[in-house]
Amino acid sequence: IIGQNSNFLYWAGKELARELYLQKDEEIPLFFEEVNWGKLTRKKSKVQQQRFELSGPVVALRLKNDPKADFKLEAGFLAQTVEQQTGLVTEAIVEEENKHAGTVKILVQVDHGDSADMGQLTNAEPLNLSELLQAPDNSKSKKK
Repeated sequence: IIGQNSNFLYWAGKELARELYLQKDEEIPLFFEEVNWGKLTRKKSKVQQQRFELSGPVVALRLKNDPKADFKLEAGFLAQTVEQQTGLVTEAIVEEENKHAGTVKILVQVDHGDSADMGQLTNAEPLNLSELLQAPDNSKSKKK
């Protein structure tokens, strides 16, 4: 469908992050697990760079079954989320896909000299995913 322009998935990930605003840093891995993108772990964090590893059964299965597996949606989501949290222009790239280990490494680069366009940042209310996941399930019927 998208042919040679697979960057579409990167930009779709950024747009998704604008709609599902994660205000807290610790909610990023929770979101990745909840939407079944895999387990996201921050491996290194410096002032301008953060390195993440995406792993888990779903990642391993995608890498095993699809020789053209693409994780640009996840990279775009991660870039936009970090950009919204920092207010600084941020980009991400998939650095490495390790089919044998079933892992993907994503580099997030933050430009501390370039503020993000405030018009591009979300106006959405923060998702507060950690609170939603801890809330009691009110959908169950009450015992009589």
